[in-house]
Amino acid sequence: MKAKDICLIAILSATLTAGKMALSFIANVEVVTLFLVVYALTLPRSRVLIASVTFVLTEILLYGPHIWIIMYLIHWPTLVLIVSFLKGRYAPMFAVIIGVVMTALFGVQTTVLEVLFLTNYPAIGFFKCFMLRYSTGVPFFITHIVSNACILTILVYPMYRLMHKLALRYFSVKPKKKTEAAQPTELQTPLARKQEGNAEQDDLTLSKGTEALKNADITEKDSQEKLSEH
Repeated sequence: MKAKDICLIAILSATLTAGKMALSFIANVEVVTLFLVVYALTLPRSRVLIASVTFVLTEILLYGPHIWIIMYLIHWPTLVLIVSFLKGRYAPMFAVIIGVVMTALFGVQTTVLEVLFLTNYPAIGFFKCFMLRYSTGVPFFITHIVSNACILTILVYPMYRLMHKLALRYFSVKPKKKTEAAQPTELQTPLARKQEGNAEQDDLTLSKGTEALKNADITEKDSQEKLSEH
């Protein structure tokens, strides 16, 4: 892994941690989903996956180990994997839908882990224990879903455009030297191609005209020589 990739992963994970801490005073409102969706749409999949895992490890250092660490290690990389396979002009729109669905599943995943590790579910049944546990967190889950739906709908597309431009600059190839001839590319517009074709045709016509003038001069010289001999 190059130093450039390590710097990128560090920046991504730092923005995730900073974004989470910036809104930590508002219960169940976060921008981690937004950031990961935008990163997964515009940056290499492997880098974003590593950044999501680094973010979880940073959470362990800040708050200590807990049961939600398992859920984080499942939820965030899964979100990155799904969104990173979206392509085309409608990718941001589908990413918003996936982000909202994953947010709704966030509460389900949390409740399942809590039932498995923090309750005596065999005594009363898993489903009953799950429903009791989930019902206590419904207001928080609704807040999480609604807030993420609004955040993703408003901010995904403008952030996607911005990150796409930044990614092109970050991973762009160094420009060729001015002495090198510019090679034709598929990105050239039809007008540019037409102008290039006209220029080539003009050059060809000019060269033919020059050759014709040279031949005329030679013919004229030959005729003058013959006249002088006679």
